[in-house]
Amino acid sequence: MTPVPAAGAGVYQTTVPGIGVRVGWSDMNLGRPADITQSRIMNWPRNSRALESYAVNYGFSSSYRVQFIKTGNIGSGNISSPSAFSYNGIINTQLKFSSLSIPVAAAGCSITGSGNITVNLPNARAQNFGGVGSTQGATAFSIPLVCDAGVSVAYKLDGPADPSNAPGVLANQTGSGKATGVGVQVLQGSAPVTLGAVSPTFIQTTQANQAVSIPMTAQYYKTNSVVNSGSVSAIATLTMNYQ
Repeated sequence: MTPVPAAGAGVYQTTVPGIGVRVGWSDMNLGRPADITQSRIMNWPRNSRALESYAVNYGFSSSYRVQFIKTGNIGSGNISSPSAFSYNGIINTQLKFSSLSIPVAAAGCSITGSGNITVNLPNARAQNFGGVGSTQGATAFSIPLVCDAGVSVAYKLDGPADPSNAPGVLANQTGSGKATGVGVQVLQGSAPVTLGAVSPTFIQTTQANQAVSIPMTAQYYKTNSVVNSGSVSAIATLTMNYQ
């Protein structure tokens, strides 16, 4: 078994990419599985050593907990395991599986098309803004997806936030010919998105290859009392989140 140190102590790679396994053992007969954060971790490979010469009776009262841990991007396949785990590398306590095979199916969504979504806002006039926080040019767009069954679909939008910290407002790019005092606000439905945070679940899919469309809106947002004319462009990264 190959250890995965980055995933924590006692984690070993399974036969499915992105999934590790850890086993904890407790010698206290508590009538329930061991708390893996408090119990002794079972290590691999096993080895042996001679016992001390004195005689002693020791009754094993063991409880175990098997924990599967995400170690990377999860693939599909069957998790199989060695037939035995042992405590602390010494064969004094073993957990044996007569047969262990757990099917794993990776589920998620894919964005329809190239994966790049471009939203073209209409031309706007600086004098048509009201006070700070006023908007213009609301333009609807959507995030088109095709999803597996049984997926709770959410998303996270990351990008440079406007210094005003107005909700859901991305900063306009800077440079020659760029407008100032205005950003681009992104909304889902009528509510501004929270940049850098995973959204609430949008939908729970019920069938394979289910088409999902998340309705969004982008619009100009006045962030300063003075707006200087120029071009407006903002870039964000969309990360899908599944459970």
